Amino acid sequence: MGYALTIEPKPGYLHVVVTGDNTRDTVIRYMDEVVRECTLRQCFRVLVEERLAGPRLGTLDVFEMVATGSTRFLRTLKAMTVGKTFTGNARFTATFSANCIIS
Repeated sequence: MGYALTIEPKPGYLHVVVTGDNTRDTVIRYMDEVVRECTLRQCFRVLVEERLAGPRLGTLDVFEMVATGSTRFLRTLKAMTVGKTFTGNARFTATFSANCIIS
């Protein structure tokens, strides 16, 4: 199925809604697209509302995506909030991302 991304400009931030399959490839692709859009629009505050279907990604997958993508994403995005309550992997992702040191 892939994914679909909707971006709605709001005062001071972009509201992004992503729907589709919950796969590693989907997350990497939609985050790359979000970073491109933020750069094009010069808007670096983003609310991401994830509506992905399927089983959760494993902790190792999440760790590897955050570790390899954190520099690229965090240099572009100043703030990012996931649309669901931070539990399990979402909490891990938020905590890990917030504590990454960007050189």
